[in-house]
Amino acid sequence: MKQINLLNILTLIVITTGCNPNAKTVKISKSEQTEIAMIIEPANIKPSLVGKAKLILTNRSADSVKVGESFFITFYNGTTWERVSNFDDMLFNDVAYLIPPGDVKELSINLQPKPFKYKAGKYKISKVVEILPGHAEAVITAAFFVK
Repeated sequence: MKQINLLNILTLIVITTGCNPNAKTVKISKSEQTEIAMIIEPANIKPSLVGKAKLILTNRSADSVKVGESFFITFYNGTTWERVSNFDDMLFNDVAYLIPPGDVKELSINLQPKPFKYKAGKYKISKVVEILPGHAEAVITAAFFVK
């Protein structure tokens, strides 16, 4: 049974995959090659149309991954990433989805759960995932743009 320790978590490497410039792959460990990728559709959104979106999570690892419905969003202000406070007081369903090795999970989300004026620019949606069996956590992200 594989076990992911704190050292492996600290060696998180986030790389961009080739097909979709907004897709991110998280490698939990160089040796175990545990990878989880997430993309958001649509990745380019008009400010007046910000709302429903879809997250596609792909487990390319040998381990199962557990993910919930919660997420947070950050905005790139030109120098740093700022957390979008619109989601700070949101409540999410306390549901856990298991994504077996090689599987894909689609989640419907709402980027506009309450009125919020998105500025034009680059945003990231982030989710915490749990890698089983060791219960190590990682944060995965996907970029989207408001134009």
